[in-house]
Amino acid sequence: MKLPDGFKFDFVEYCNALEGRNLQSVWWSTESLAKTFELRKKVFFILFERLLENNLIKLAKKGIFLEGTISE
Repeated sequence: MKLPDGFKFDFVEYCNALEGRNLQSVWWSTESLAKTFELRKKVFFILFERLLENNLIKLAKKGIFLEGTISE
């Protein structure tokens, strides 16, 4: 997923701030970044993917961490 040309965003800063947070926190963090819902959604999923790739957050269900690849 790619952001529009000219969109400025410091992923490292956001990833560090969101380490270990829940998905609602990740979604709220995108509120001030995007003017449209579509852009906000795109930023959220890019940020979410980066957090997962860098093992800064993990997905779990009923206290059990989910296994599998990010694309799954």
